[in-house]
Amino acid sequence: GGTTAASPSGSAIPRSEPAAWQTPAAVVEAEPTWWQRLLSGNLLAKIGVVLLFFAVASALRLAADYGFLPVQLRLLVGAVGGLAMVAFGWTRCRPEADGGKPAHWAFGIALQGGGFALLYLIVYFMLARYGLVGPVPAFTGFVVLGVACILLAAAQDGVVLAVFGLAGAFAAPVLASTGSGDPLPLFSYFTLLNLFIVAVSWFKNWRALNVTGFFCTIGVGMAWAVEHYQ
Repeated sequence: GGTTAASPSGSAIPRSEPAAWQTPAAVVEAEPTWWQRLLSGNLLAKIGVVLLFFAVASALRLAADYGFLPVQLRLLVGAVGGLAMVAFGWTRCRPEADGGKPAHWAFGIALQGGGFALLYLIVYFMLARYGLVGPVPAFTGFVVLGVACILLAAAQDGVVLAVFGLAGAFAAPVLASTGSGDPLPLFSYFTLLNLFIVAVSWFKNWRALNVTGFFCTIGVGMAWAVEHYQ
């Protein structure tokens, strides 16, 4: 309670608590922005995963252009590599005994994102480059990969995993392009990817995912328009 002081007439006058005795307001730390979260953690590992993705994509395209190895073997090696990246990244993200994030959590998340990006690339190669699968099986594969990537990202609260997987999915048509300029598979594919973003946004406030989808759709769509639109 507060203290009292006697007035000249003898009545007690309440005195307020000294400022030092009052409880200070709790300090609330500001939430990091989506850009800070994307660049946080092991940045070198994230850059390395991006470079690895483009290296594998370039290797697949060179193999297609020069006829190295049978087609099925090339795609199998790429798919096994993507699955291995997802599996190994998952093992790096297992929570500690006290429930905290492991030391290599950021590396594992980035590795999983790169693995999913490679799997998207393999399926798109099978559809657009080699014609090994039709549109229905290919888009079924895209749906399965998208759902699996988003579920893993939500389970690990890894927005970077979702962003890496999505960015790789948008890059797949560019890296596997045959130069035909047919807009139907390209924009049907983009529609499917943006539906994934809408579905995720219903449950998760991942602004980085929305920004990635927006710029990738505009960028690749405009590049197609400049090259092929008549």
